[in-house]
Amino acid sequence: MATIEELEERIKKLEDRILIQDKTIRRTLDFVQRAIDAQFNQWKEDQERFKKNSIERMNRIMKELGYKIE
Repeated sequence: MATIEELEERIKKLEDRILIQDKTIRRTLDFVQRAIDAQFNQWKEDQERFKKNSIERMNRIMKELGYKIE
């Protein structure tokens, strides 16, 4: 049978392992969150650029067709 000291040492090692796993999980989640944010921001920028280009193209076509553009 294990002594109290051995059991306490095992518990300490388990707690240390859990702490390391928690830190790893947190770092992984932070990394994933940053990646999602970066991807979302890129998508948002792409959408704005597409919208701007679409409006410019529509205005150019309308002008070519003889419509007044405000």
